Amino acid sequence: MDKLFVIGNPIKHSKSPIIHNYWIKKYSLDATYQQKQLEISDLPSMIEKIKDGSIKGFNVTVPFKKEILKFVDVIDYTAKDSMAINTVFVKNKKIIGANTDGIGFVSSLKKDLKLKLTKNSSILCLGAGGAAFGIISELIKLNPNLIQISNRTESAAVELKNHFSSFKSTKFEVKHWGFQPKRNIDLIINTSSYGMRESENACLNID
Repeated sequence: MDKLFVIGNPIKHSKSPIIHNYWIKKYSLDATYQQKQLEISDLPSMIEKIKDGSIKGFNVTVPFKKEILKFVDVIDYTAKDSMAINTVFVKNKKIIGANTDGIGFVSSLKKDLKLKLTKNSSILCLGAGGAAFGIISELIKLNPNLIQISNRTESAAVELKNHFSSFKSTKFEVKHWGFQPKRNIDLIINTSSYGMRESENACLNID
């Protein structure tokens, strides 16, 4: 039986096991998918478990999407623009790090929400971690006019902005956490960890 995991810290909030085990059961796959809370120091042991065949692979969530970069053999093309990884697996005896965050997000915007972003579109991204890197790496291919980034640690937001500064067709702005937008926003994305704990169950107030 193939053992698959989603790793992170915290991890109890994750709905990944519900989603993946549904498809595992539907297609009668010989596999299990579980949550696993880790510390950064545990990452090398997860890589070793893939190498020795103890596990088949794992997904990565907060706060390890960038930390895991240093442990893979190959960074897949899906993760090169974002330099953040959410999926780790073996191919040709190499540990591969890929990113499906942006691809899945943009695909859902188009297919499920029928949302069309144009060159005049404005986007607000809350958070500046690995998920933000992955999602923005795909959104910028749609050439939106503006992406505003608001993060509790402003230096992380600046790092995210600078990472994509070569994409001249899109303007980036860093805003302080909790600011009130003064222009029309076409899309708000919450990539922050806010809401992952039971005490953080209030909706964000944006007028």
